[in-house]
Amino acid sequence: MSNFKTIFLGFIVGAGMSIPGFSGGTLAILLGIYYKLIYSVDNLLKDIKKNLPFIAFFAIGGVVGFFTAAKIISAILSSAAAVPLRYAFLGAASAALIPVLKEAKALPLRLTKLLLILGGILCAWLITLLPSISLNEGGSAIVMQLLGGVLLAAALVLPGISGSQMLVTLGIYEQVLENVSAGRLLPLVPLGIGCAAGVLLTAKIMTKLLDRFNGTYLVILGFMLFSLTELIPRSSSVTELIIGLVCAVIGFVITYLCISAEIHKSDPTIL
Repeated sequence: MSNFKTIFLGFIVGAGMSIPGFSGGTLAILLGIYYKLIYSVDNLLKDIKKNLPFIAFFAIGGVVGFFTAAKIISAILSSAAAVPLRYAFLGAASAALIPVLKEAKALPLRLTKLLLILGGILCAWLITLLPSISLNEGGSAIVMQLLGGVLLAAALVLPGISGSQMLVTLGIYEQVLENVSAGRLLPLVPLGIGCAAGVLLTAKIMTKLLDRFNGTYLVILGFMLFSLTELIPRSSSVTELIIGLVCAVIGFVITYLCISAEIHKSDPTIL
């Protein structure tokens, strides 16, 4: 794979990760780069000369893609199109539950599965209890950013998880967009550090966890279900609601078709 292609694919994944409801891991799978990316991260220290250039070029494309898309989204969120866009995100995030439902084997729903899902919902709810703080405030804000970076990294490792949706749950998504749009990079350094460290850690930890604990995806499912509530516009007129619901359907259908194409490729008997 050429360096230019690696940067381009990284750009697409990075751009997708800036949109709530879109999973970087799912996009990486759809683009056929997921397993190479995970393998390279897992074996970075074993063969630095081979794996580091690939990771570096992918990261360059990802950062540029994230910043580019974030600027566009930030501008839209400050315009009259903000409410329809949020509903489109909600629809996309709902469709993003499909691969997680498949991996979690949530149906038929039993008590043990329900408790694990509720555990994920509880974890997400506890995160929302963290104090609402600005990205420019002291040590607590740095910790929040580091956590956000780790969650962004987990979104690359776990298909179906939207990193930006996790930032929404943490309450720092719009603040990140504002800093990106304004070109304020210094406040975003902890986020970047958390993301870099998180990729190295979660690529190993989460892979082992998924292999050994069958309920991991059920917990993730609960986390994502609660996160959907953070995407619902808190107030809108009847007209905005109607337009928003249409946008939600469009967002759902587009994301569903992308996910469905990947599932058909891996198992044509599904969907």
